[in-house]
Amino acid sequence: MRNFYLADIPQPGDHGSLSEDESRHAVKVLRIKESDRFRLLDGEGTAAEAVVCAVAGSRSQPRVNFRVLSKERRSRSFPAIHLYTAPPRARQMDYLIQAATSLGVKHIQPVRCERGVAEPASAESVERWRKQAVSAVKQSGNPFLPAVSPLQDFGDCLRQGVPGFFGEQLSGEGEWMSRQDIPDTCSLWVGPEGGFTETEKEKLRHAGVRPMNVGSWIMRVETAVPVLMANLIGAKIEK
Repeated sequence: MRNFYLADIPQPGDHGSLSEDESRHAVKVLRIKESDRFRLLDGEGTAAEAVVCAVAGSRSQPRVNFRVLSKERRSRSFPAIHLYTAPPRARQMDYLIQAATSLGVKHIQPVRCERGVAEPASAESVERWRKQAVSAVKQSGNPFLPAVSPLQDFGDCLRQGVPGFFGEQLSGEGEWMSRQDIPDTCSLWVGPEGGFTETEKEKLRHAGVRPMNVGSWIMRVETAVPVLMANLIGAKIEK
């Protein structure tokens, strides 16, 4: 079933309209028509099934009107992950945002690290990232839209005080972490391709952020993020 984003979903039996952007995409790209059913997601855990009542407006500015058939509130899968990541080069951050959102991340915080090579050039970059998160919610069906924050310095992010894990190449076997070892809310820190500096790693450890094994090979940031998020359940960590 096609998914659309709508922050304020009406109650079952009530009518509403998709936003201008969503209506345009529904009509021009997906060729949606009267009597078609689709799913609405509000980004806060609510999902609803709706049916198209009419496609109004002009050819260039269509408006999709609908009626809500059913509505439910879903629970967030734990852990609630706060992702602190060095932005990769060019538009690879878009891919990172999409992958992390599809995996259920709660918050994405870009971090300025000592070895970082890229950062957003303007506020438009952050807005684009937020749109990428909405797109990923619609594609994946994940009803939870993550918050996406502007770039902040490493120290300012660390002072937010969310304990968790950071990606690191570790020697030895490590140990498997069971689901019960993961807190309901945790942070995941992913450094630039050059990795965190020793000073940064020491600060992370001191703040209660533990190293998690990212594997034997050097990964791009946009690859390491989904790998480490998946490894939060059944991951190898340093003893």
